[in-house]
Amino acid sequence: MFFAIVAGGGGLYLMLMAAGLIHREYMKSWNRPRKLALTVMGAGFFILGMYFGYLAYFLSTPAGQDFQRLQRDLNRDYMQTGPQNRG
Repeated sequence: MFFAIVAGGGGLYLMLMAAGLIHREYMKSWNRPRKLALTVMGAGFFILGMYFGYLAYFLSTPAGQDFQRLQRDLNRDYMQTGPQNRG
């Protein structure tokens, strides 16, 4: 959940900067391509934050717990049989 908060908050902060809602004086000197790049980067971080939030939610559900259990079982089986026996 930490990464969801950091990435989502950072993305929102960058998009607010690019929109000129915060740090108005600093952003006045930026040209349009730099603001567009800041918006794209902010949107990317915001989407990444939403993904981490959904992942944290999914892994807390019964289906997510089953998925984690399956991953642990497959990993344990792989480590016991060894990668050299995989063809």
